[in-house]
Amino acid sequence: MVKPFATPDVPAEVLWQTVSEAINFPVKLVSLSPGLHILELFHGPTLAFKDFGARFMARLMGYFVRDENRELTVLVATSGDTGSAVAHGFLRVAGIRVVMVYHWNRIREAQEKQFTTLGENITALEVDGTFDDCQRLVKQAFTDEALNKRAFLTSANSINIGRLLPQMFYHVAAYRQLPVASTPLVVAVPSGNFGNLTAGLFAKRIGLPVAKFIAATNANDVVPQYLLSGKYEPRAAQATCSNAMDVGNPNNFPRLLDLCRGRLEYVQREIWGHGATDEETLAEMKLVWERYRYIADPHTAVGLLGWEAYKKEHTEPAQGLVLATAHAAKFAEIVEKAIGIAPPLPDRLAAYLKSLPPNEGDFAAPAKSEILQAGETLYNVNCGTCHQPDGMGADDAGPRLAGSPVTQAPDPASLVNRILYGPDVPDPAPGGHQWRPMEAYGDKLSDEEVAALASYLRSAWNNKGGEVTAKQVSKQR
Repeated sequence: MVKPFATPDVPAEVLWQTVSEAINFPVKLVSLSPGLHILELFHGPTLAFKDFGARFMARLMGYFVRDENRELTVLVATSGDTGSAVAHGFLRVAGIRVVMVYHWNRIREAQEKQFTTLGENITALEVDGTFDDCQRLVKQAFTDEALNKRAFLTSANSINIGRLLPQMFYHVAAYRQLPVASTPLVVAVPSGNFGNLTAGLFAKRIGLPVAKFIAATNANDVVPQYLLSGKYEPRAAQATCSNAMDVGNPNNFPRLLDLCRGRLEYVQREIWGHGATDEETLAEMKLVWERYRYIADPHTAVGLLGWEAYKKEHTEPAQGLVLATAHAAKFAEIVEKAIGIAPPLPDRLAAYLKSLPPNEGDFAAPAKSEILQAGETLYNVNCGTCHQPDGMGADDAGPRLAGSPVTQAPDPASLVNRILYGPDVPDPAPGGHQWRPMEAYGDKLSDEEVAALASYLRSAWNNKGGEVTAKQVSKQR
């Protein structure tokens, strides 16, 4: 499917390997009734449909930068699932670093921890604003001439066509799994930035037989209102329980218009719109659970509401396909509020929820000086008067806490030892280290070294169980 879009710069064998490695998880079709199907897109590493595009892009970009002398910086605005998928997709990809921008207090804890706890080549920045503000910051970076002379930039948002092309795959995979393909297919797409629906239009343009797409939104119903009035009026995003769709000015709307020749009547031929309130969303989640014993996340519920509203107005034969964009466990509190029970928690999501100490309120991300001070505190907790943490020896892989197993230092181990003992001490040794207070040379540390220290402190917290305070260790963002 993607081969016609590739230039000779990407050999066929590289493209095949990229797709094979990126899409190595199932796409499951669940039929709730003969005329209503759910396409589960959340069986990838981060339990959301964004894994398709992010993993494909990461591998393809890694191929392109393999001979570059400059580091590629991937800028990403996220309202939740994009952040976790991009972070995991690009983690440890050589020659690439990711800078994530996300909006304060608007995404779920499970989503946030999936991309703020990784460290290494992933940096997350929290913005006091909305997702639209985050998108605006990223766009401004690409138009800043001075910045682009200093930095090698690209994006992993759906403004990058490389994110959308692999999203065609599951639209086609859904059609191949339909029990009866002869009944006209109507696809309900939970929509925020409209990349998912745009990818569906791409698939239709290359031959996928879809009778109609439903643009299913929450209260941020700018596109459904456009389909009714012909007026496109972006507005500030409103917070809802389906937070990944809290977008007031969708990035992909111009692309969608272009696919429909910029004319309202052509858009209306392809797309029907529906907006849902939070109250309707919660009620739909409850109804689906009671009727089908199926646990839907709030975004999927918005899609189901779109399909049901469409059927009330259209009596011609059709079967509905609703894209389930995220695992319900990522929105456990909302699900429990709606249906009375919490959804099962996948092991890989549970691991992230346990990876940091409990939040002590909405404290700010630590500054560099606070990270360094936490390092000095950790040194004092470990050792007190000696010059190395208890148990540190020539053959140890890295420093450890008293009474705890050896904690592996970030690779290379000498980096953390340099941070803990001083910039001129390259390797661990069984003695002779003179303790140098962090503030004495903190300004000489690179951002990478500070990130490595923060990563070690998080690991130390988990092993120690409380002797360094949560606020001192905090979350690296």
